[in-house]
Formats: sequence, structure tokens, C-alpha cells
Amino acid sequence: MRDEVARTYGNSSVIEIECSKCDTNVELQTSGNTSGSWTPQGAMDINRRMVYAASEMGVGRESMSAMCDILNMPSPCNRSAWNNHVNTLYEAHKKVVAENLEKAREKVSSLHEPNESNVVEIAVSYDGTWSKRGYTANFGVGFVIAVDTGEILDYDFESRYVWNVL
Repeated sequence: MRDEVARTYGNSSVIEIECSKCDTNVELQTSGNTSGSWTPQGAMDINRRMVYAASEMGVGRESMSAMCDILNMPSPCNRSAWNNHVNTLYEAHKKVVAENLEKAREKVSSLHEPNESNVVEIAVSYDGTWSKRGYTANFGVGFVIAVDTGEILDYDFESRYVWNVL
């Protein structure tokens, strides 16, 4: 039997195995496709998960590349593919956040009756956090929280910069 890595797709590899007795060749893929198939077309699941893990840890492609080097693993996918994964994950997260915010708003609205102006008045608190501790952070995020349920109803990004829009 002979085996070797035939192709790599970021952290995913295709291993070719050849039987020395019957000359049969078999290709094995080390990761599935994000569509669930076992073909190398499209995004590989391990690469998407590497990008997701990096974003959860607050690191980027270069840090994951260093980790892969230390673990003797293939390097992450190229920058273009990495950015495509980032954008895909961002859009998926944005969709889930919008759905969850809508559910939270409906839930808190159902607990109160509208007033004569057909406005539902609810008690909320506002909390926020900045990207770094201390007074050096330039970006943060703020949350509107329903007092009744403790659920987040809305959020917004905060910045110390004034953006000029042309």
C-alpha cells in the first residue's frame, strides 16, 4: 500500500491510497464540504470552522497559520477564501441575530397592552462595552435590554470617531 497527499484545500486534504497488490486507487477526503457532500467543489467544512474558531478567539488568519505550523497541520485556506468564509459567517450570524431580536421584541410586546396611541411602553435598560479595557478603545457595542425579560431588544455599534459621509 502507498499513500500520499494528492491535493490540499486549506486545512482539508485529499489522500490518495494505492493498493500494491491490485493497483486500485482510492481518494479519501479529510473534510466534508459545507454543502454536506464529499466533493472538493465549494467550501470545505474544516476551513469554515477554522475561520469561525479564529473569530471566536479574536485572532486572524496569521495567528491560525502559526497554530497550524506548531501542530504540523496544513496552512489555513488562502486570504481570498478566508475572507469569503468571514463574509458567509457574518451574513449567517446577522440573519440569526435579526430573528432572535424579532422574537424577543414580540415576547416583550405580548406582555404589555398598547396605550391610546397604539404604542407599547416597556421598561428598558442600556448597557455597553468597549473593545478594550481602559480609556483607549475607539469602538464598542451597546445593548437595549428589556427589564421584564432580560432579553436584548436592539443593539448598536459605538465609535469615538466621527465618520464623514460624502
